Amino acid sequence: FRMDEIRAALLHAEMKRLPIRLKRFHSNYTYVAVALSDVPEIAIRKPVAPGAYLGEAFIFRVPNGDAKWFAQALCHEGIDARNLGSDEDANVRAFWNWRFMFDTKDVAAIKAMLPNTTRYLEQAVDIPLSSTLSAEDCDHLIKAVRKVASVMAQAPPGRLRPN
Repeated sequence: FRMDEIRAALLHAEMKRLPIRLKRFHSNYTYVAVALSDVPEIAIRKPVAPGAYLGEAFIFRVPNGDAKWFAQALCHEGIDARNLGSDEDANVRAFWNWRFMFDTKDVAAIKAMLPNTTRYLEQAVDIPLSSTLSAEDCDHLIKAVRKVASVMAQAPPGRLRPN
């Protein structure tokens, strides 16, 4: 397909703003990641190399808890969060939803092919980060994650429900 002049003009304007947006993505992500690095209930995703991340999403694992509950509790705190491995979400990041890859529709059989990847996705919470977030927005996110992690840490096993 060829791009028409209107789309090209819009893209040209966006390209001028791209370095600013990338800087904001990185600064928001770094601010949140540093502020939450001491929360023992979560394991923050590390980049494959220093600085090798976009910062458009804050992803962490809840290795010793219920990531689905954690994401739902964050939603109750006003944070847009999802559990990447939730069975209730047809998330394209979860390989078992890639119908073009498998001859079977048996999700359990597909998950069994990659058990470690399945476990990591089921433990993962994804929070989108925008380049337009303010420091106050980031602080709200930090406060909500700390609150949910604290509730999870204090709850008896099997007794978690978002409030």
